[in-house]
Amino acid sequence: MLKIQKNIQLTIINSEVPQPLIFQRFPQLSKSIPWMALGQFPTPVERLTKLEKHLGLESLWIKRDDLSGALYGGNKVRTLEFVLAEAKKREADLLIAYSALGSNWPLACVVYAKQQGWPTDVFFLPYPMDNVKRENLELINELSRKVYSAKSKFTFPFLLYKQLARSRKTGSVYLTPPGGVSPTTTLGYVNAALELKEQHENGELPIPDFIFCSLGSGGTAAGISIGLALIGWPTQVIAVRVVDFIVANKFTSNLLIRRTLKLLKRNGVSLPNRNWGSNLRIEHNYFGKGYSQPTDLGEQSIELFKSHENQLLDSTYTGKTFAPIIDLSKDVSFKNKHILFWQTLNSRNLDKILNLPEFDIRN
Repeated sequence: MLKIQKNIQLTIINSEVPQPLIFQRFPQLSKSIPWMALGQFPTPVERLTKLEKHLGLESLWIKRDDLSGALYGGNKVRTLEFVLAEAKKREADLLIAYSALGSNWPLACVVYAKQQGWPTDVFFLPYPMDNVKRENLELINELSRKVYSAKSKFTFPFLLYKQLARSRKTGSVYLTPPGGVSPTTTLGYVNAALELKEQHENGELPIPDFIFCSLGSGGTAAGISIGLALIGWPTQVIAVRVVDFIVANKFTSNLLIRRTLKLLKRNGVSLPNRNWGSNLRIEHNYFGKGYSQPTDLGEQSIELFKSHENQLLDSTYTGKTFAPIIDLSKDVSFKNKHILFWQTLNSRNLDKILNLPEFDIRN
């Protein structure tokens, strides 16, 4: 039997750690939905003054989820606070994460799972690589227990479930949701919208007219959409598709929103009467030739962020997500709007990740 000596300093809801804002708003959720503190919240909001001036915009802001965790940032930290708590509840000995080759999700999962005492096996679908993904892949190879790469998208399910069956013979295995996204983990970004409301009330930023975020596995956009509807803001969420249409579209987004709302209702939350999902618009025109394949405007976004704000974007996700802001900045009716760009890429130095202590597996 595979067993782990877990020196896990889990922070399930207790008096020492502030509860997520969504649990403060709906206390009944803390009784039924596992959660642990991993990140550093709230993440900052900043005005992009140099880029704002360059683009001729009056009010351009960034929500810096690249700083969401001390070890590793990005949008998956909010997700993992629910994923790893569920793994603990199930008394898992091993975690399994799967994703496109070199993607952010398995790296975030491996990093925080290892910090908390779990080994992780990672399964990859074949996709093109960029520099960020290559760096991710190197770290995943270093930190995970095992890495499996399918030869094609068609053989991937067979590889995953064959190895999953083998692993379950030796211990308790938790198969994490695809991209870390489920109705439960979407609550992490409902919470993020409540966090943004507090920052507005503290005078840190105006109410945005538009929020631009990446649309991949969908949890970020769906959670923000629900959260904004809960607080009653008129903000439009522009979710820029960065993966294949079959994965990210209006149907899949609305389905995740509906499933998350059902989860809230099942757990005793009385929801206001809203046209849920109507504040979410999906932008398909900046995807380019395919997932992880650079676009001209996406690369321009990367260069502008680096030269004007000394911040990083990537070719796969965030560069494409900022691209429509460049286009819309030429529209006179857009120039006086309050624009918020939600940064979902990690910006933490990855070197210290390699210094994480080894997990102790006893056979």
